[in-house]
Amino acid sequence: MAFIADIELVANFWLRSGDAHTANNFKAFLEETLSIGLLRLDSGFYSKDIFGFLEQKDTPIHYITSVPMYVTIQRKIVAPKNWLKIDNVF
Repeated sequence: MAFIADIELVANFWLRSGDAHTANNFKAFLEETLSIGLLRLDSGFYSKDIFGFLEQKDTPIHYITSVPMYVTIQRKIVAPKNWLKIDNVF
């Protein structure tokens, strides 16, 4: 499913069998819904193939994705030493 969050609207959806992988046929689905201003992906779409496809387009596709919290990714998150404090919540 693809949603337009600002207006709470379903932009596109495909019904598939329950055993289809999350990212199965992603490129065809995305081509069909390219009018989206920002693409939000869950961790099932975390792959070099998908990122390569999004980043090689003539018209850039802005995207946000969640990622599996692999140890290598955790290390990249905590590695920067120049964090900027923006609130005193903690």
